[in-house]
Amino acid sequence: MRKIFIIFLLSLITAFGGDLKNLEKIFNETKTLKVSFVQKVKYDWYPKEDKSKGVFCAKRGGKFRLEYYSPDRITIISDGKKVYVINHEEKAVYVEPVSENTSPVIGSLFLLSKPLSEVFALESVMKKGDYEVYVLKPLKEDENIREVWVYLNGEGEIKKIISYDKQNTRTEIDFIEVKRNFTPTEELFKVQIPADFQVRSDG
Repeated sequence: MRKIFIIFLLSLITAFGGDLKNLEKIFNETKTLKVSFVQKVKYDWYPKEDKSKGVFCAKRGGKFRLEYYSPDRITIISDGKKVYVINHEEKAVYVEPVSENTSPVIGSLFLLSKPLSEVFALESVMKKGDYEVYVLKPLKEDENIREVWVYLNGEGEIKKIISYDKQNTRTEIDFIEVKRNFTPTEELFKVQIPADFQVRSDG
C-alpha cells in the first residue's frame, strides 16, 4: 500500500529538467491523473515475482482510486481521510485512516506538505538504452522508500518507475497509458460497499 502511493505520486511528474525545482512546477500543475499500468514486485527472499494489472486515478487533495483487475480484483479508494481496501474475492473491506498509511516521505508528497526538493535528492542521471534514468533518494530515512529510478523516453514522458525499499523489495510500474487533468465523474472517488461485504476498521 505505502509503496504504491509513492510510485503514483511520482507519476504526476511529466518531465525532469535536471533540477527538482522544475519538477515542483509540473507537480503543482497536475490536478487529476489516470494511469493504466502493469506492476511487478520482486522480493529478495522469493524467486518468483508478483505481477498485476490495474488502473489508478487520483485527484489532488488526497482522493484516489486504485483498481487491480488481474490476477485478483482489489479496489483501493481514499476519500482524503480514510483508505478503503475492498477485496472482492474475500468480500471484505479494510478501513484505515490516511495517517496510518503515511510514511515521512509519502506523507510529504501525498499531503503536499513540503516542496518536492525538500523530500528527495537527485542522486544521478544516466542513459539506459532509449531511456534517460533519474535516480532519486529520500532526504529523510524511510523504510518504505530507499531509492526510486524514473525512466523517461525521448519526449520526456515517464514510461517506467522502479522503487526499492529497505528490504530490497523491487517494485516496477510500467505505464501503458497516462491521462492528466481529466474530468472525473462524481462517482469515481465515492466509496460504495456491497451489502454482503464485511467491514473491518482500524480507526
